[in-house]
Amino acid sequence: LHVYLDHIDNEDANVFGDASDEIQAALHQLNTGNRISAIEAISLTNAVRVNGTLSQLSVPNNKPSHAAAEPLTDARKVNGTLRQLNVSNNNLSDVGAEALADALKVSGTLAQLNISWSGIGHAGAEALADALKVNRTLTQLNVSNNNLSDVGAEALADTLKVSGTLTQLNISWNGIGHAGAEALTDALKVNRTLSQLNVSNNNLSDAGAAALADALKVNRTLCQLNVSNNNLSDAGAAALADALKVNRTLSQLNVSNNNLSDAGAAALADALKVNRTLTQLDISNNKLSPAGAEALADALKVNGTLTQLNISWNGICHAGAETLADALKVNRTLTQLNISWSGIGHAGAEALADALKVNRTLTQLNISWNGICDDGAEALADALKVNRTLTQLNISWNGICHAGAEALKVNVTLTQLNVSNNKLSHAGAEALADALKVNRTLTKLNISWNEICQAGAESLADTLKVNRTLSELDVSSNAIWNAGAEALADALKNNKSISINRITYTNEETYPIIARSCTTYPLEDETIDGVRTIDSILNNYLASKVATDHDKRLYSSNQDSIDDLYIQLMGRSLSKTSKLHKNNELSSLENLLEERSRSVLWPRICFFAQAERQGSNTKRCFPYEHERN
Repeated sequence: LHVYLDHIDNEDANVFGDASDEIQAALHQLNTGNRISAIEAISLTNAVRVNGTLSQLSVPNNKPSHAAAEPLTDARKVNGTLRQLNVSNNNLSDVGAEALADALKVSGTLAQLNISWSGIGHAGAEALADALKVNRTLTQLNVSNNNLSDVGAEALADTLKVSGTLTQLNISWNGIGHAGAEALTDALKVNRTLSQLNVSNNNLSDAGAAALADALKVNRTLCQLNVSNNNLSDAGAAALADALKVNRTLSQLNVSNNNLSDAGAAALADALKVNRTLTQLDISNNKLSPAGAEALADALKVNGTLTQLNISWNGICHAGAETLADALKVNRTLTQLNISWSGIGHAGAEALADALKVNRTLTQLNISWNGICDDGAEALADALKVNRTLTQLNISWNGICHAGAEALKVNVTLTQLNVSNNKLSHAGAEALADALKVNRTLTKLNISWNEICQAGAESLADTLKVNRTLSELDVSSNAIWNAGAEALADALKNNKSISINRITYTNEETYPIIARSCTTYPLEDETIDGVRTIDSILNNYLASKVATDHDKRLYSSNQDSIDDLYIQLMGRSLSKTSKLHKNNELSSLENLLEERSRSVLWPRICFFAQAERQGSNTKRCFPYEHERN
């Protein structure tokens, strides 16, 4: 059961806690990120105490302090089913961490614990470390974004020397320096279980990197290491590179957001020539030039294991892209390449296009933010006509007008295409629409922020009437207006393959148009017409003392604005905790803004209700990512 960010208030939490006892025979997962207080959190934990089926409990982003952690700890001591607990982004402090640590000493089931963003210092870390020395079930621990410092890292490192279960540890964003890294090094030399370590966004420096590198030379279990944003320079990269030459287990290394130059890239490249285990390397956002890219390209010509390379946010320019393209012509393992934000221009795109004509392994390519323009897009389009492996292509933010759509008519592998934030206009949209009428593989298309007008939307709508493979379409932040939205809505009535909730638009005035494409949707009573219900709510609201001047102006202006107001008011009414619904008043500007922010969810509610009536798959009706509109 997910009630995350549903604005559950104190009273609702108490009721929910009582109800959980009654449904304990069915509930396995509970997610309640609703800013409830300590007292209400206690009510929920009382249900956990007696529940016999719950295996995952997530209560992030609430307001409980250590006062709530203590009863949760008591509940955890007697609960025999809970395996995953997320209490991140709360105000637990060291006291709350100590309470949880007490529970870990006796827990016989908990395997995953997330207490990130909880105000925990080294004292809390020391308590957790002591608990882990006797705990025999915990495999994953996330204490990122706290204040552990070197002292806390040293305590956890001591635990790793004796722990026989922990496989994943995240201690990023904790102010850890090279002293903490040295302690972790000593632990990794003897630990035989840890497979993933995230120490990113600390201050390890080259000394800390060198210490971890020493551990990698003898460690036989660590598979993933993240040391991004740690003020590493070429010396730190060289130390890690030396370790990679002898290490036989590490498969993922992240050194992004540091201060590596071409020398650091060359050191890592030399290691790749002999290393036989590393599959993913992220060296993005450093200080590489074309020379650094050339060194990595030489390594790709002989390396036989690397599958993912992220070299974005570096200054490799077109010359660096050309050397990487040469490597792709002979490389037989790389499947994902990200060179966005690298200034490769159309010349670099053309070189990569030539490589794609002969490459047989690359499946994902991201060259966004590179200014490839139409010349680069046309070159890539020619490559797509013969390439048989690429499935995902991102060419957003590249100044492309309307080149390349013809390739989709013959390409048989591409499933995802992102051309957002370009200059397609209606001509580009029409070209893509024409291609999609015959294309049988593309499932996701993002053409947001492309100056597409009503005519472009109408062309896409005609395509949707015959295309049966596209499942997600993003046309947000364009100028399709009401007429374009109406055309898309009309197409949706017959097309059952595309996820209607995944079509997003430019502005609020298009919301009611698409909502109407779902015809009349039921509320609690099958006989209620949704439009009349909204109309009733609108009239009642405008007659109340809390109707704002802004809302009254909307009502007196035009039908589009009235539709917008319908949605705002219905969104507010549907919330059980709405102060408008309960008390007929909004007590503060903050509450007003909070309630108004819910109105953008109303179209998704309409879509969900309609999909439920039609028996459609509704898993994607409420995606987690936040979209612009």
